[in-house]
Amino acid sequence: MQRKEIEKIYIKKIYELKKHDKAYFKLDSPIISDKDYDDIKAEILYLEKEYKYLRNKDSPSQKVGYEPS
Repeated sequence: MQRKEIEKIYIKKIYELKKHDKAYFKLDSPIISDKDYDDIKAEILYLEKEYKYLRNKDSPSQKVGYEPS
């Protein structure tokens, strides 16, 4: 896989996780199961482990919890 492709997948996963965080924590209305959420998070963490250049401020590896409501 090429670097641009990997970055695109990573950014998409980060965006997806942020969308689900908002639905769960802010709107109190989850749209996916906990397992599916954990799978997305695990994929992000795996990509970061394999491709060190991917980490960004929105990564679950850089955050704890969600902003208070």
